[in-house]
Amino acid sequence: GISVKNSMKKADLVRELEAAFAKEPEAEHRRWQHREDALIQLIFDLMERGPKVLGAACEEAERLIDAHLSLPEERRQSSELACIAPGLTQTSERHFAARRLYSKMPLREAFRRYDAATHVSARQMVLPQFREVRNIVNIAQILATTNAGPRLVTFDGDGTLYPDRCALDVGDREGMGPAAEVDTFMDVTAKELMALLVQLLQRGVSVALCTAVGDPSPGPFEKRLRGLLRALAGKSLIAPGAALYAVGGQCNYVFRYCEDSGCFVALERQAWEPDMMKEWGAAQVTEVLNVAQQALVDGARRLGIEDETMLVRKARAVGVHFTGAKRRSTAFFLDELALLARAAVQGVQAGRPRQLPFCTFNGGSDVFVDIGSKEIGIDVLRSLVGAERAETLHVGDQFTRTGNDLLARRACGTLWVDDPAETAVVLRELLSEMDARKS
Repeated sequence: GISVKNSMKKADLVRELEAAFAKEPEAEHRRWQHREDALIQLIFDLMERGPKVLGAACEEAERLIDAHLSLPEERRQSSELACIAPGLTQTSERHFAARRLYSKMPLREAFRRYDAATHVSARQMVLPQFREVRNIVNIAQILATTNAGPRLVTFDGDGTLYPDRCALDVGDREGMGPAAEVDTFMDVTAKELMALLVQLLQRGVSVALCTAVGDPSPGPFEKRLRGLLRALAGKSLIAPGAALYAVGGQCNYVFRYCEDSGCFVALERQAWEPDMMKEWGAAQVTEVLNVAQQALVDGARRLGIEDETMLVRKARAVGVHFTGAKRRSTAFFLDELALLARAAVQGVQAGRPRQLPFCTFNGGSDVFVDIGSKEIGIDVLRSLVGAERAETLHVGDQFTRTGNDLLARRACGTLWVDDPAETAVVLRELLSEMDARKS
């Protein structure tokens, strides 16, 4: 009787704590979110130092970036921007929030447009929030990419093109998300997203799904994009020079859509695999995955979630699926697992002249360590398409320190979105800006 009573008390305590934690979720996020992106952090820092209003902070950030990019490459590390925002000018592992600058960022114009629509500058008592600054940075990135002329746009899958564990398809009811979420998405957003992706392809912009899903066969990727493939089937909608791709396992499998068959076809490795990937030895891959696996298993045991995780091992990835009941604090424990595995892999490779690139991430319901990263996957696609970094854009929803979109910042400009509906918003803006430049 005592054990049952204690168990009930523990369950009640957990519920009470979870309810208390849920009262101010936005306040919890405000304390750290802006630090996940070096450019967003710079704008917040400039507002605090002045104190400057948001518009002035955006203007000052643009001035600093312009001055930095105007310097010869060898002098940029001593620029004013490098001193106050090293995450925008250094790319070492220490700066997880690093955002490489591939072109000027028109932040003043982005703020002007956002303020005209939202009147954020009219607020006197409530300061600008993370999402508002992130939206301004997204607009600036769209303007910058459009100035260069977009040739390649890549997308994360879950949470970006479709809800978690669903597909980009109208009428999809096979997803594992809540029924209301799936219905709303399929009724509105999926149809619009498919139309927007087709418009990009019609305008000569190559499109790619760049996902952590790792499989040497095209089936899983065709399933996730089945609505788009159906929209393209039997029609000549893709402009000459453009193509539809899928990259799996971050960078380990590459597929191209074939208009004749209406399916994805695996590209021969010699047609796309860079020299650095050819040097990845089987023994080194096994060692890294073994170390990561041990860290995940030991971490789950230490955190008390060993019975709520299931180990998964693949050719170039290892991870754990969380099988327990999700609580608001679950994400913190999965973040902990991801960071433990990352530290373990970094430790075993420390000091080696040739270190194996890898990516560790919290996928929301799982934690994985992949050999390779989206940085490499996007660079592979850029090589296939012939796109410069400034002409490439990646859209994703996981840019935190344990997100699998994080390393895409090292390959090209990025747009940070919350969900597929927001992906549709930024694509509408991108296409509108492309049309405006032609007129």
